[in-house]
Amino acid sequence: MHNLDEKRNQQLKEFELRLDELRKQILEASIHFNICIDLWPNEERVKVINRYRGYFIPARLAHFNQFTIKISEIFSNRITAPSFYNVFKILKINPELAPGIELQSIAKRLRQHNKTKQAIINYRNRTAAHSDVTWGIEGKISLKEEKLKRKPILFGDTKKMLAEIQEIFNEISSHSKHVQWSFEPLEHNHTNYVLNELESYYKLDK
Repeated sequence: MHNLDEKRNQQLKEFELRLDELRKQILEASIHFNICIDLWPNEERVKVINRYRGYFIPARLAHFNQFTIKISEIFSNRITAPSFYNVFKILKINPELAPGIELQSIAKRLRQHNKTKQAIINYRNRTAAHSDVTWGIEGKISLKEEKLKRKPILFGDTKKMLAEIQEIFNEISSHSKHVQWSFEPLEHNHTNYVLNELESYYKLDK
């Protein structure tokens, strides 16, 4: 009986650790994505972003690259990854850690975003993480042929997928008697604040 209780406690600790790692990964992905959206040159922001484009364009790209890396980790099946895969693996062993969660239903919801997920992962492998870059003859950089098939990453589909990821995490968290998290990051407002300040300065400087 003692050994059984000890095993359950170990599973609980591992589950809580995995869940918290996944939460942080989703939160960081949300932060990077929201900053990318704020730095997109829409009609309202195009003048100030273009004026300081030497900063904002590389910044937007850097945040997008980080976003793709975070998403790739969230869907990774690597044993140490902060991913849904590793959370699901524990729940398959001990469903009582999150009573009422239907893993098949959740997996189906995630599969609906496979095209978007794969486009992001392909971009990450091709660009953000440089894992597809190899040294060819005479030191020239070449790309692996399988990575040359590029699929577009659509904003609307990405936003839907991120919202679904957040919702699924909240469901698992609430069923496991943890605090339900909100993924509306504070940094989202900080980007707007900086742009507003620059816009005001730009108008005064004209």
